[in-house]
Amino acid sequence: MTKRIVIIEDDASILELLIFLFEDEGYTVFPFPNSQTATSIADLQVSIILLDVKLNGSLKNGNDVCIELKALPITSLLPVI
Repeated sequence: MTKRIVIIEDDASILELLIFLFEDEGYTVFPFPNSQTATSIADLQVSIILLDVKLNGSLKNGNDVCIELKALPITSLLPVI
């Protein structure tokens, strides 16, 4: 099974570093530089979500995104870090 992760991080340098680290460990990475709708993340069928709590310049912060993800049946059991 392919390891798939969503990374939501607004700092481009941190996002680039995280992508490198996770791809080096064999993950398929789906990076999001800002808050996206929870439904678009749900369609990716990932096994974990790495979420920045403080998303500068986004309409939603990380807590808002986490609440949306936990409200959807398809993503409610996904670990969010």
